[in-house]
Amino acid sequence: MGAGNLLCFRAQTFQFLDAGMDGMSLRWTRYWWIAVAALVGAVLAALSVDPSHGRAKPPARADHRPIAALYAGVEARQVFRSAARRITWLSLELATYRRENRGEVMLQVAAREHGAWRELARVTRAKGAIINDAYNEFHFEPALEVTPGQQVAVTLTADGDEANAITWYMTPGWSPDGHQLSVNGESQRGGAHLDVGYAASARSWRDEPWRVLMGAALAALLAGLIAAWPSARVAPLRARLARWLDGDGQADAQTPPLFLCFVSAALVIAFKAPDALGNPQFWFEDGVIFFAQQQGHAAPRLFTSYASYLHTVPRLVAWVAHAFPYAYVPTVYNYGAWLLGAGALASLRHLRLAGLPFWVLLASVALMPTNGEVFGTITGLQWLLSFYFMACLARFGRAEPSRAPWLRAWVGLALGLTGPFGAFAALSALGMWLVARLQDRRDAARALDLRWNLELSAIALAGVVQVLCLLYARSPSNVSAAPVDLKSVLRILGLIQLHAYGAELVPRALFRLLLVGLVALSLWCAPERRDRLLLLGLLGFVLLEGVTVVRKFSGEAGLTELGEFGRGDRYYVPIKVLMVWQSCVIAQRLAGSSPWRRALAFTCVLLLPLPLFGHLLQKPAFPDMSWKDQARLADQGQTIDIDTYPPPLRVHLTGRR
Repeated sequence: MGAGNLLCFRAQTFQFLDAGMDGMSLRWTRYWWIAVAALVGAVLAALSVDPSHGRAKPPARADHRPIAALYAGVEARQVFRSAARRITWLSLELATYRRENRGEVMLQVAAREHGAWRELARVTRAKGAIINDAYNEFHFEPALEVTPGQQVAVTLTADGDEANAITWYMTPGWSPDGHQLSVNGESQRGGAHLDVGYAASARSWRDEPWRVLMGAALAALLAGLIAAWPSARVAPLRARLARWLDGDGQADAQTPPLFLCFVSAALVIAFKAPDALGNPQFWFEDGVIFFAQQQGHAAPRLFTSYASYLHTVPRLVAWVAHAFPYAYVPTVYNYGAWLLGAGALASLRHLRLAGLPFWVLLASVALMPTNGEVFGTITGLQWLLSFYFMACLARFGRAEPSRAPWLRAWVGLALGLTGPFGAFAALSALGMWLVARLQDRRDAARALDLRWNLELSAIALAGVVQVLCLLYARSPSNVSAAPVDLKSVLRILGLIQLHAYGAELVPRALFRLLLVGLVALSLWCAPERRDRLLLLGLLGFVLLEGVTVVRKFSGEAGLTELGEFGRGDRYYVPIKVLMVWQSCVIAQRLAGSSPWRRALAFTCVLLLPLPLFGHLLQKPAFPDMSWKDQARLADQGQTIDIDTYPPPLRVHLTGRR
């Protein structure tokens, strides 16, 4: 089928769909609010129940070995974070060395509260009752009361001599976020094979702030849909709500106000990471890299590379924070990341992908599952800045003139020198330009006017600098030694569903096929040529980011890290948000021209998956390391070391006088 026939078939298909949807409009006007109310009730009911189980098992087919021979004087201890409120059972993969052992094993469970461990339960079992090379369950009646995100320690001991020892299996190198394995107090590189069972119980809306936000959003949506009831009294309100819900679906629609978008984005980040604002603490490189390398220097360390590229924005934040007392440095870090991240998300108001309104683009970020790596920390800030570069690609694709070109150029240069995303954006823009030129040769009458503006030139310059840093300041620890092969690429693609939905719902091979179908169908449903070009640019952007992931994580150790939601989720943030946008493009095209049907379609796309990962919407609260209390000693002149998250990281503070 030629290109002309294909375009003709596509146009006829959408004419048929539009006619069918318009014919249903009268029936929808009367009865669709009932469907919306049912949808809201179903989502709220699903979100009001705790998960019944939460696994801490290693990825399938992972290598495993015994932790150690457990007998009198040897203990194995696994620390993890609770995913719900009531633990009803624990299941450990144990082995008896294929023999009949005498004696007993003891399982102790403790929870960390106010810096100390409190014992919750102690269970004993005869060694003869242990099943060899299998998961053995230990039940608790009544259930153990914990809080989500709280540290829980499981300690396994045994009596007798080595001839009657048992063992507990572990996976070397596999250690999800918040997990720590030790033998007789010595830390081990890996994680024990442990399965945790939780009691399903109703939760109060007051327990988690995101539920209040969710309820308010659903109530507002339902009120807007009720306002659509055909009546002359609500006609002006209905027209105003329709323009807001439809966003840029109308040709004369204006870009949403910057202030409104910024405040909305700031609320989203505060919702995703409330602990980062309520109890600011260092996260990973915040303290051991950016703070430590800035300490003792009056000028910002802008040209100091880390992980083989520059981090201009985090270095500037660290420089500003260094002027504050030690006790408030993490506060400056986290609030700086909050405001800068809100600015990056607010730039999505320029995206206007296939007419999707800003609230849909922002809601896709608010309602994605997260392990907390990218929200409220300057270490993860670069992943939120990637949305700014996506908006740059949209402005380039529409050849929009800039009101402040030099200001945008300086902003683009600074952000482009923060992580590798500037280079990805420049290469994606170049690809968009080449595709447009090739299409223009075949159809000169529909040529697109693409302008390589000053902002994109600054981003391209920053990308060149980052590539030079990668070539000449390479950090061997950040590049995988394993060769890149097709098997690794396919496995990394298959893991997208784990990070997009919090679990692997279908076989990875089937998911890869569904992913290809999603890409093809979204391109098919994009209404205009510029929209399809922008979709290609965004796909190129996330694919370039995926190439770096493949290069870094090829090999069994890297794939094991990505195979756990608690680790490596930041690498999947752009692709899983883009998947939601593509789904909304398809849903919008199927819904037809009515803004109300579009709003309902967007609501379904955004809310229906929530029961799968509702408990993963917010960043887990970190244990309180008492940073302020200890840092005040350094402000008073003492030189001390303070623990930061995740353990065993520590930050050295030189006393100030």
